[in-house]
This record gives sequence, C-alpha cells and structure tokens, in this order.
Amino acid sequence: MKAVVVVLSGVADRPAKRLKDRTPLQVARTPTLDALAKGGRVGAVATSPRGTHAGSDVALLTLLGYDPVRHPLRRGPLEAAGAGIEVGPQDMVLRGNLVTLDDERIVDLTAGRVSTEEATALLDELSREIVDDGVRIQAVHGYRCVMVIEDGRSLRIETRPPHDAFGTGVRECYPRGTDSARVERILDRSRPVLRDHEINQVRLDLGENPANFLWLWGEGADEDLPAFEAVFGLHGVCVAAAALAKGVARKAGFDLVEVDGATGDLDSDLAAKGREAVARLDSHDLVFVHVQGANEASHQGEPLKKVEVIQQADRDVLKPIVEALEGRDEEWKLLIASDHVTATEDDQLSAGKAPFLIAGSDVEAIRGYPFDEEHAEKSDLQIDDGPSLMSFFLGRNPSKT
Repeated sequence: MKAVVVVLSGVADRPAKRLKDRTPLQVARTPTLDALAKGGRVGAVATSPRGTHAGSDVALLTLLGYDPVRHPLRRGPLEAAGAGIEVGPQDMVLRGNLVTLDDERIVDLTAGRVSTEEATALLDELSREIVDDGVRIQAVHGYRCVMVIEDGRSLRIETRPPHDAFGTGVRECYPRGTDSARVERILDRSRPVLRDHEINQVRLDLGENPANFLWLWGEGADEDLPAFEAVFGLHGVCVAAAALAKGVARKAGFDLVEVDGATGDLDSDLAAKGREAVARLDSHDLVFVHVQGANEASHQGEPLKKVEVIQQADRDVLKPIVEALEGRDEEWKLLIASDHVTATEDDQLSAGKAPFLIAGSDVEAIRGYPFDEEHAEKSDLQIDDGPSLMSFFLGRNPSKT
C-alpha cells in the first residue's frame, strides 16, 4: 500500500465578511478535493490535545501520530532541526520573528515580507550588539529566525506567539518566568539596533514596513522522537520547504528532499512540490507533503489570496498525486488535513478541531460531505484523541508511542 499525507497548513478558517460570510475553503474552486470528498470521508480532528497550545508544532506532531504531551518538542528546536542548525542537549532554542513595531504595537508579523538577505544582515548586526556570549541568532527564511541559548535548557521562560501580541502593547505579552529577564534584554536591545540599521532606513524610504523589532517565542529544548518507521512500519519521505515541517519530519526519521522553487511562502512553486511528491512514490511507503501558503495568506489578512493558494494546491499538488495513485497497480490511501484553524480576519489560531479528509482505493464514502469546516464539524467522524488519527488512517496500531 502507498500512503500520502498532505498537510495544508492553516487552510481551515472562520467565515469572512469579504467572502460573504464564507470561508476560503467554501469559496475556492477545488475539483480534486471535491471528488476526493465525495468518494471518501470528511471529519474533524483535535490537533491540539488538552494541555497544549494551538500551533503547527503541536499539530504536526499530532497529525503524524505523536502525542505532543509525551513528546514535548516545541517550535524552537523543531525549526532548528529543519534548518540544520546545531543544537546541544543542554541548550534552549527559541523561534524568532522579525516584525514591524509601531507605537509599542506589532503591526506587521512578517516585517513587510523582509527578504532572507536583509534579515541575515539585520540579525548579524544584532548578534554583534548583544552582550551575551552564550546566545546565537541565525536567520532561517525571510522574517523567520532561530535563537539558541547555550546551556539554557533549565531556564524557566514562558513566551507567547507573535499573533498574541498583534495589535496590542508588546510589553503586555513579554516573556514571563523567573529567567525571562535574559530574553527581555535581547528584545529591548533589538529595538534601537534594528530601528537605526540602514536596511530599515531604506525600507522606510521605499514605503516598506521596517523589520525593527525581534519577537522571540516557541521556547524548548531538543528531544528525540521514536522513528515513524519503527512505530508504523512505513518508510517515509517529507516534501516540504517550511523549516518547522522539515524539523518534525527529520525528528521522525523521514528522508528529506529539497525542492527547487519551494519556499514555504506565497511564492512557493507548488507544481514542483507536486512533481516531487509523485516521484517519491516509487521509493517510499509514505509521502508527507506540507503546503504553507494558505497559512501565510491568513497572516497577511488576505482571504482572497488564501482562496488562490487553495486552488493552486488543488491543481498543482493534489491533482497530480491523485492521478499517480490511481494509476498504480496497488492499494493506496490519502490523508488531507489542516493542522489548525487560522482566522484570516483577526490572524488568530484556534485550538478547536480541524477538518481532515481520507480517501483511497478501499475507502467507502459515508455521506459525501464537502471538505470544509462546516461539514467537518457536523460529520460523524470526530477524532478527539488527535494522535490516533494516523493509526485510523493507516488501519494499523502503532507498535509503540
């Protein structure tokens, strides 16, 4: 049997006024998804188990069959793993966002889509200005970066994601905990260093949002995961560009492939990603495909752009995968899921259930519901124990967790 898992990050949404109180999934023209849903099963899964937060780090672990409570790998170390950044067993790792700060409020979570080259220069300057020999900051892609605090594993720090601080006073959302002062000093130092950098002066002259503040979050230490192949007996490969997805896959023992033109952003070459996924069907039992664009459109507050990304994913990723699976002389299964709900109108992530779809050569349709939030919610297929979705999908019990 061949299995494919496609995670459309943040594709689930809330009804938007600009879409006449419909969601992007309900508006988008998706013939491939429509056909799969008609012949398969649509349901909803709790991707953020009790005691965890709504976020892709938790949700991706859940969707791949891991209990994020038992395996507390968080965003910082996962992004470092995906970006190939070396982390020691006693280090603390945080994800960083370069953002735009205006009057003590974050007004742009992506700093005007600052380029990787600009971000690298800004972060290199900030690293030189931070008087802390135990701290390393490294750019990942665009506005995303990772900060490593050497020998900081035991630090007691509680941070909040940048969307929690969006539009509100950042001081209200600063890190907490008995050891938070060390991180707070870096946040404070980032203000004058980034604000006065010539790159940001040029961006202001061009009418672009400056990358004038560093927000740090997703703290955690490195942990191991049981290999997916040892748990489910399938050799997997990951087709992704986003460092977080690659980090989860690497920790799970998946092979990773680099796709030319795939960026993990709105400009990603989804057709190249679809071709790469199809090519890997011959060499692997399970292909894990991650598409980030819909989530990025939500963060920009662009529901129409999100509709476009969904339509492109349907055409360039899902269609070729389905055609390849149906053309093979063997059984196959396909799982399509949103990792969480990302509300485009207020840029908030929801901890509720997210829609998923299972189709395959031996999957029988129950109701033929469309793949959208409304029908997933009223489906009789509700997975409250999120990590069990993978064993349900594969039709086999894990050997260990």
